[in-house]
Amino acid sequence: MVAALGGGATGAPAPDFELESHDGVRVRLSGYRGAGSVTLFFMRAYTCLTCIVHAVQLGLVAPRLAALDSALLVLVPGPLDQARKIAKLVHASFPVLADPDRVAYRGFGFQRRLLVMQQSGVALVDRAGRIAYLHRSTSPRRALDLDRLMAAADAARTP
Repeated sequence: MVAALGGGATGAPAPDFELESHDGVRVRLSGYRGAGSVTLFFMRAYTCLTCIVHAVQLGLVAPRLAALDSALLVLVPGPLDQARKIAKLVHASFPVLADPDRVAYRGFGFQRRLLVMQQSGVALVDRAGRIAYLHRSTSPRRALDLDRLMAAADAARTP
């Protein structure tokens, strides 16, 4: 479920969604509101090796994100079995969410290019539910800039 579609933009209210995680728990983005920021990593596909590497990297910095009051969620544009495979592969200590209909992807403006290439990237939603940082890329290699993400998480921490 997404409350609003429209592509998402920095400073705009984040579209709410509710998706199932790899461990069967329903996760709603608005459930984090007020508790801290949320880092969302949108994978291109569960078979994207670069995206898997990025998910591992994010898992390694998850404690640093948590110290900045930012929860980590990884989204897979496929069914629950794919989210479970990714969670197992990256030894996830964070929710890996299945988005088979790409509802959250569309809500944050992650589109398919040339009909087949799903964009990947990162969004950071602040404690008030606004998009504080958004980076989309058609090239998975450019989907994650850890320095910029950490800077955005630090800035979002300031009330």
